[in-house]
Amino acid sequence: MVNGNYAYLRFDPALSHWLDMNLTDRERNMYLQRWEDATEQLINYLYKQRFENTKLASELTLLELPNIIAFLKRRSEFSQKNELKVSDLLSKLSLTQALLENIGCKQALKEIINLRQYIEKSFNDEGLIHFESELQNIEILLNQGDFKSAFDSTQHLSNYLIIQLDINKDNKKAKHHLPITYFLMGRALKLSGNTEKALFHLKNAQKLFEINNNIRMSIATMTDIGDCLQHSNKFSEAESLYLKSIDYSEKIKSIRDAAVARGQLARVYNFQGRFPKALLELKKSIHLFDEVHDAGAVATTYYHMGMLCRRIKH
Repeated sequence: MVNGNYAYLRFDPALSHWLDMNLTDRERNMYLQRWEDATEQLINYLYKQRFENTKLASELTLLELPNIIAFLKRRSEFSQKNELKVSDLLSKLSLTQALLENIGCKQALKEIINLRQYIEKSFNDEGLIHFESELQNIEILLNQGDFKSAFDSTQHLSNYLIIQLDINKDNKKAKHHLPITYFLMGRALKLSGNTEKALFHLKNAQKLFEINNNIRMSIATMTDIGDCLQHSNKFSEAESLYLKSIDYSEKIKSIRDAAVARGQLARVYNFQGRFPKALLELKKSIHLFDEVHDAGAVATTYYHMGMLCRRIKH
């Protein structure tokens, strides 16, 4: 770390070629395997840091991007030779895509999306790859604001999974994915302003996430339900959901999720005229966002605090 920022030592570009020339085939394969294992662990670590330390995740992703892309391309070549599970590769491509979506690397993001789509078209794994592909496409539609198309695509997936469960009620993949489709349908409706219909799907998703013990998705769903309840002026219910979301977030040490929920809880208290509580939650939210180095969220929360202080004075 240099002056509080992450950086690497710079070596002469010829060094790696010189070292490679002095390796035997056995040594080269051993080091390649070691590099692949380390890079795979790095992708998992960086994705986890998206929720715990945004600054670290962003900066290390940028620094490691050449390594990550080289790793994914190498893995895709082995997948084409049927030497690796395609679903594992798609999982890593999806994690990398999520990492790149928030840091402005449009060219690298396009390269990852193209690689993922190529792999999906080339292989099939009992519908799993198609499903993962559709989920990624739905996320893109939501980010682009095309909520109707996102809802229609998710509803199609949901109906497909329900049919699969009718055929085999013990289908683990369908059980895992079905609540995700409910969640995405609810989110699409919420973002389009149809909060009443959104609540129906989100509550179904929440119930299934609880059954599946999927805590992280439970937290995300509770936050969306709370937002819909706020929109319907059901502030007491929203308060209970946000408090539950904070409790879950603290149990799994998801600092950023706790910060988001506290910010939303402050909004409820603001609407209710409970200004001291609203200020306290905003302060806690700022502290948590600062802990994960999310400067943008800290600035936004300070803005909300300023607006609240101005309202109190008037």
